[in-house]
Amino acid sequence: MTKEWMVVNLTAQTIVFNSLIRWKSWVTPAVITPILLITSQFNHLAFHTLIELSTILISFLMFSLAWSTKRFTRNDFLIFLACGYLWIGLLDLMHSLVYKGMNVFVEGSGNLSVQFWLSARYLEAILLFAAPFAATRKQNGYFLVSMFGVLAVGLSTLILFGYFPVGFIEGYGTTSFKSYSEYLIIFILILALFNIKRNRTGISISEKRFTSAAIILTICAETSFTNYVEIYGFANIIGHVFKLCSFWLLFNTIVISNLKKPFIALRNSEECFKRLFENSEVSIWNEDFSEAIFTLQKLRRKGVTDLSQYLKKNEQMAWELAAMVRVNSVNEATLKLFGAKSTEEFHCRINETFADNAIDTFKKALNAIWEKRKTFRSEANYRTLDGEIITCIISFQIPETVDGFHSIPVTIVDITRQKRNEARIWHQANFDNLTGLANRNLFSDRLSNALKHTKENQTSVALLCIDLDGFKYVNDTMGHQVGDKLLQETSQRLVSLVRKSDTIARLGGDEFAILLHDISSHEIEASVHEILRTLAQPYHLEGRDSFVSASIGVAVAPNDGHDSVTLMRKADSALYKAKAKGRNNFEIFTPKIDIEATHRRELEEALHLAVKNKEFNIHYQPIVNAVTGSVDCVEALIRWNHPDKGAISPFKFIPLAEEIGLIAPIGEWVLRESCKAAMAWSTIVKEPPGISVNVSSRQFQDQNILDLVQLVLLETKLPAEKLTLEITESLLLADIQAILEQLKAIRSLGVKLSIDDFGTGYSSLSYLKKLPVSTLKIDRSFVMNLPTDSEDVTLVKTILLMTKSLSLDVVAEGVETEVQAEFLQSSGCQYLQGYLYSKPLSNSDLMDYLSKHSQSACSEKVPEYLSG
Repeated sequence: MTKEWMVVNLTAQTIVFNSLIRWKSWVTPAVITPILLITSQFNHLAFHTLIELSTILISFLMFSLAWSTKRFTRNDFLIFLACGYLWIGLLDLMHSLVYKGMNVFVEGSGNLSVQFWLSARYLEAILLFAAPFAATRKQNGYFLVSMFGVLAVGLSTLILFGYFPVGFIEGYGTTSFKSYSEYLIIFILILALFNIKRNRTGISISEKRFTSAAIILTICAETSFTNYVEIYGFANIIGHVFKLCSFWLLFNTIVISNLKKPFIALRNSEECFKRLFENSEVSIWNEDFSEAIFTLQKLRRKGVTDLSQYLKKNEQMAWELAAMVRVNSVNEATLKLFGAKSTEEFHCRINETFADNAIDTFKKALNAIWEKRKTFRSEANYRTLDGEIITCIISFQIPETVDGFHSIPVTIVDITRQKRNEARIWHQANFDNLTGLANRNLFSDRLSNALKHTKENQTSVALLCIDLDGFKYVNDTMGHQVGDKLLQETSQRLVSLVRKSDTIARLGGDEFAILLHDISSHEIEASVHEILRTLAQPYHLEGRDSFVSASIGVAVAPNDGHDSVTLMRKADSALYKAKAKGRNNFEIFTPKIDIEATHRRELEEALHLAVKNKEFNIHYQPIVNAVTGSVDCVEALIRWNHPDKGAISPFKFIPLAEEIGLIAPIGEWVLRESCKAAMAWSTIVKEPPGISVNVSSRQFQDQNILDLVQLVLLETKLPAEKLTLEITESLLLADIQAILEQLKAIRSLGVKLSIDDFGTGYSSLSYLKKLPVSTLKIDRSFVMNLPTDSEDVTLVKTILLMTKSLSLDVVAEGVETEVQAEFLQSSGCQYLQGYLYSKPLSNSDLMDYLSKHSQSACSEKVPEYLSG
């Protein structure tokens, strides 16, 4: 129950109680009763006729009032009573007409009068007893009138044809039937009183009180009728007075419930609306649409069926209809929203509040009214009196009747801030904050839409996936702020190269994508070449030139795919192929690329399973002292023997492991297993060799190498000086200061550091001076042509001279001939590694290898150039 109806009920209950005790409620019976009593002393027939006609009139008024308002009140209890009292009134009318001395239809008879009286009282008692039950279920007024009519006509028929028991005998008085009937009626009325008190649904408290009081008065009337002997007696007179008061109370019940109570609700509702209207923080316009509705009705009568089309053809009519709408009043919130100082100012300048598209919103409202919808709600722009455009939600309930259009409360809610927030959130969700380009989310939507357009219009669309070559180097060496500026300038260059109809997006990091619509294969290649040329131009950053290039993968729909997922996958595959070719390249997707990409995905899946199933093993290759021939160290080399594909080269799976983030768990496993094996070698030889383990630069990025090394040495109990970590020159491209700190901390443990494949990467003497490394390993590519290739000879000798000056040891990899070994030893190379001494061996084979050599040195047969 709403608060409003609680107020209504409380008010109605107060009125009921006051009505029962206030003298004003009893003025009418109080005035009539003395007149009737005086009349009874002079003319009993006149008294009887007047008092009965009064109750009959009240009965008819009860019925007409309840019947005419039943559509609005829907009070089943009262309509049940009213329909019954209609026929009770008719029976009382027959009672009056056949009363002794009336002689209207038949000669007045005391018996006929009593019989009609008893039939009316029986019907009344049964009616009051059954009414609480009727209140709990839906009642049909026509059925009730018919049912009670049948009962009343049936009783009248029995009386008129002599089948009703005798109630009065002339000269004798009332019969026992009449007396017992009065007692029975009283008993039924008492039951009715208890019944109405027990009722909990369908009857209001006010109705209970009035009806209960009416039943009590009826019981008093019947009690009086049991005590009179003749019809002119005092008891009969008092009984009729009680009956009049009982009917009067029931009449008040219906009046209050069907007339006063709705008016109370209406008044309270009006007051509530007025309070809401004045105190609401939402702008409310009370508008009069009646004249516009009248015009719409005329249009409908003229045969207009589609108002929307009609207003399109007759634009002026929309303006004329708008001019017919009157704003009756506005609340304080409206003045505040539009910046008006007073209601008068607002009404004078109201036309200034409508934005340019106001007529379109008005047309929508007219269409909603025309189509007889229940509500209208639309977004619309308004203009404040200061000229600021605001976005609002306009809404109102559409009245069911024409009269309702005289006063329609139209609410206007300002959503300008909400719309701005939504726009900002949408922009953040769909655009890259750094570059202002579309992000992955928006690009996916546009790609899907482009593919739909391609399918519907038989056109093509090219997808370009772009990666910047060398961006990481700039970002790491010059800082993230410079990297951001590089990305911003790259975005500007890309925007300058495409049409407005094309889409450019930054997918993340240094990844970009471009959609080129309706473009031929020749135009695609020309665009790609122009992009590569433009992006390869120097970038002026922080007062210096930086150089990056791009790799581009291209896929074209519909040839390469009909959905965004497939097209993106194929463009990525082409990009991967372009990057494999080197910097500043592009690749257009072909089926061969897809096959290669499929193989790569299969290898990736297999690699994940290999880590899970521990399919790796480690082989060890001795590193020989060039002077003594002893095995001073052993390099750990990972091997993967796939269950189906057999041995897979580390050159294939190690780069992939680095790319997909598996190098950390693989590298950790290699380090731990190698250190365990190195500890076991002490059981074979007195002076076991050390172990050299490769560490990827990605491991330094993905995990704390210092903590890992400390943990593994602690677990395996391997002396720190027996462990050498081999790092690559690519590690030096990262944050040099952070790397230096990690390497120095590792070196402080006693662990040695070696630079692997020296000369193939970004070699720098300044870095070598700073790094705490003890060894350089010359890459096999410089050793394989020794000593015949003069360039390699010069390069190797230069490296050896440089390392000597820096007090670094040197290991030459890939030594396969004695001629190579003699040259390196004579040039001052301290350590040699290669197939000349041993291929990589399993742990068990290495232990056999070590045990077969002298107990004082772990070596193979010393080469002739060493023994000679």
